[in-house]
Amino acid sequence: TSVRVLSSHRLMNMENPANMSLLGNVTWAISNLCRGKPAPDMALVAPAIEQLAALLHKEVSVDVSVDAVWALSYLSDGPNERIERVMQTGVTAKLVEFLDAKKSLVLVPTIRCLGNFVTGSDVQTQVVLDAGILNHLSELLDSPKRTIRKESCWLASNISAGTNEQISLLMHQPGVMQRLVENANQG
Repeated sequence: TSVRVLSSHRLMNMENPANMSLLGNVTWAISNLCRGKPAPDMALVAPAIEQLAALLHKEVSVDVSVDAVWALSYLSDGPNERIERVMQTGVTAKLVEFLDAKKSLVLVPTIRCLGNFVTGSDVQTQVVLDAGILNHLSELLDSPKRTIRKESCWLASNISAGTNEQISLLMHQPGVMQRLVENANQG
């Protein structure tokens, strides 16, 4: 049995879907293809990355946005090359914008995706910092939802593994260190 690569012409149902229901089904399917361990071979799923990132800039349902961000988070979970392949789409700033949707279902996959980005190189971490993640971190760490606090603590811990300047930015961001300590005490 041969494995087929997702080709660009086969992704027309993401780029120009016949209807929103079809777009939702295709995005959900691709998200599920990207999840799990071991991660799918990047060559097999790379054509979907641009389309998934493009969905974040379109008016689509919340479910489509959530599935697209989960897929990008699965695809960026791993070595720096996988992270870079997702970050090359320019999606970082849009993900940071999603953090303004404080009660949205897209929040957890967004934090996870950005958290994956900051597990990468110092340069990749800096892109996330430059996009403004620190402006949101204190509030995320203070969320009433445990999952959001947990993911945000993980994201902060990965920033703290960066350069001295990155660590300093994290430590001097108002409220962040206090919230990290509070979260550590809460268990």
